Formats: sequence, C-alpha cells, structure tokens
Amino acid sequence: MCELCGGTPELWDGQTEDSEEITVVERSFVIVRHRRQKARCTCGGCVRTAPAPAKLIPGGRYSLAFAVLVAVQKYLYHLPLARQERWMAEHGLTVTRQTLWDQIEAFATHLQLSYDALRLHVLNAAVVGADEITWPMLSGKKKWWAWAVGRPDAIYYFIDSFCSHEAAGRALAAFAGTVMCDGYSAYRTLLKARKIEGADVFVLAACWAHVRRKFVHCEADYPDAAKAIEYIGQLFAVEREVQV
Repeated sequence: MCELCGGTPELWDGQTEDSEEITVVERSFVIVRHRRQKARCTCGGCVRTAPAPAKLIPGGRYSLAFAVLVAVQKYLYHLPLARQERWMAEHGLTVTRQTLWDQIEAFATHLQLSYDALRLHVLNAAVVGADEITWPMLSGKKKWWAWAVGRPDAIYYFIDSFCSHEAAGRALAAFAGTVMCDGYSAYRTLLKARKIEGADVFVLAACWAHVRRKFVHCEADYPDAAKAIEYIGQLFAVEREVQV
C-alpha cells in the first residue's frame, strides 16, 4: 500500500534496485557418462561405435580438466598432493596420491611439445636473460639447479644436476645472441670454451639490476651509493623508452 494515497503499487517494468555480495560456490566432482552410439550392418559382419572423447591417459577415468586442476594447485598454489587428496575426500572424491601424480606425469608428457616450442621461441630472441638457483631434491643431500632463460614475452625453465658451464650450455643450447646475466662465472667459462672450440658464441651482457642491488645493500652505511642508484635508474628509464 502506498503511504501517500493508499493505492496498490504495481511492478515497474525495467526498474530494479541492484546490489552485490560475494559468496562461495563450492567445487564439486561429478561423473560424466559418455554414451557412444553403435551402428551395425544388416549382414551382421561389422559393428561401428562413435569415437570416444580424447583422453589424457588412454582409457583413463580422469579428464584433462582434472589433471589441470591437480597441476595448478600443486605448482601454482603449492598445495601438496597429500593435502589435495584430503581436500578431494572432503568433497566426496576418493583418490590416492599416486593417482594424482599419474595425472601430473601424463599432463607433463602431453605438454612436452609445447615446452619444446616455448624453448625454441625463447632461444630465437636476439637478447635473453639467464639465471639459476639451487633446487633441493627430496632424496639425498645433493642440490640440483633450476635454470631459467627468458625474453620479454616468455620464459622457460629446466632442472640440471650441475651448475657448471656445461649446464649453462645446455640451458642456452646454440644461442648466439646477447645473454644478460649476473656475474656467475659459468657463463664466462662457457663463452671462453665456445671460442676455443670455434662454436657459435654469444655476447655477454652484465645485468644492471644485479649491480643496483649491491648499492642498495650498502646504501645505509655508504650514503654515496644513492648517487649510483640514481644513475642506474636513469639507465632503466632509457631502456623503458626504447622498448615502447
């Protein structure tokens, strides 16, 4: 009833009062049943069945989307498989850690061609950045190394058991452009070795970001370092300008 005239309000077409709130839609695991039509010849000699959907693991029970979920949660959000196993159980899916690992392994095999293409794309650039960091292994005390080679629009990683110039060579393959890196000696040793062998060589370019870091670390005790940081900032400004 209208407070002014006592009339009955009618719906006002197209007029609403809108508001928003954030809520949670719980993830659920479902079984999708694929029914494939069969056909047979009147002679009874042959039977044809519609093709099955593509599977990550031939004859496997889990979809590609499921494998993507497991890999993303493990490698992007650092959720161990044991924890995923418990989380999935709480959502009604009984699955083992071994099964989850099988999905990741199959997914990695499926992506190998994409990885190879990404690596080739990076190494076809005129300039790449290279870096490395220790990579602890679950078994044994020996540390491996994660190597990264990148360009502005892409980067690829690989794991090697060594941090020598031979490992740097495996990271860079036959790259013959400009390599920007820190002061790690493996790159200089690799360049020297390639010159001796008469192989394709690259140009070694020192990274100003690594240089700047040293001045930042000592600025509190040596205020004059601020001037060097300012000059390096001007170099970065020039770099941003030429990249536009």
